Amino acid sequence: MDSAPQHANALSVPVTELTKPRKQFSAVITQGFSVILIGLIVGGVITAALWFLPYTRVVINSQPASPTILVQSARLAKDGFIVLYAITESGSQIVGLSTRLQSGYYRNFIIPISRESVYPEGVRSFVMRVFVDDGDLVFDEIIDTPVKTWSGVIYQKRFWFLYPDRSFRQWYRIFISNPLSVLGDMIIP
Repeated sequence: MDSAPQHANALSVPVTELTKPRKQFSAVITQGFSVILIGLIVGGVITAALWFLPYTRVVINSQPASPTILVQSARLAKDGFIVLYAITESGSQIVGLSTRLQSGYYRNFIIPISRESVYPEGVRSFVMRVFVDDGDLVFDEIIDTPVKTWSGVIYQKRFWFLYPDRSFRQWYRIFISNPLSVLGDMIIP
């Protein structure tokens, strides 16, 4: 009388098939840690490059109409000026000018604008440009050099006055017109 179980073939499963899911799980964990490690290294390199390399970047968000413009942040590679222009149907005109700023990083400072620009007639939007000072400590649109992007285009940032009765529609149009710029301004100081 044999006391062997009736289902002996269930116990004869090869050992390699039982360990396969564990190997697959550990491979997934290893790959996940590798991806996280590579992401941290790349993020660190980009952060170091942005911290140490000189570049010019100014963040001005659209804001309610007032006699001043709040600049959220500014990083200047060289000494210069931040100049605000009103864009109208007939062209552009200077409506605001910062004091001379030395190269470096600035947060939350105000630039006064001319009173008639607060609720302007015919103004479509405002544009900010950065000019490098020629050394005389005074802004001159003809002599001072505008900062250019790496592609050779003049660096400028467009913004609008938000009016209380239509602010949601304005924000929506601003975001739809250039979502990457809006998200970049929120993420990168």
